[in-house]
Amino acid sequence: MREIKFRAKVADSDYENEKQSEMISSFVHFTGFIGSENDIGYVEQLEEIDGVGWFDIDLKTLGQYTGLKDKNGKEIYEGDIVKIGDYPTYEVTINEFTQMHVIDNEMGMEELWKNHKVCKIIGNIYENLDLLGDSQ
Repeated sequence: MREIKFRAKVADSDYENEKQSEMISSFVHFTGFIGSENDIGYVEQLEEIDGVGWFDIDLKTLGQYTGLKDKNGKEIYEGDIVKIGDYPTYEVTINEFTQMHVIDNEMGMEELWKNHKVCKIIGNIYENLDLLGDSQ
């Protein structure tokens, strides 16, 4: 069974604690929500960081773990940008019809589970959108 977890960037919010202030715009990994208000979510961290177990996150950067790893063993999340050989870069997303994780670019859509062992994560759409070039 696949592990259910998420990734999002720490938000700059009114509720931040000292450690959160240092981590604004960094990614944190978590398994569930405590709550949300507007575009801010409140999450419990998978592992405490310097004694802090919860963070405010930017919901626009939320991505679920696909349950798959790239060719280097790195966990693949929704919103990651991957490269396969000399092909244009792909964005990891969900096919709205099949609800399966896919890689998508101007050449078309492919199921991620068929390609994850040959792809390499090179960034994500929140920090490296330029890596998609003209693909999107």
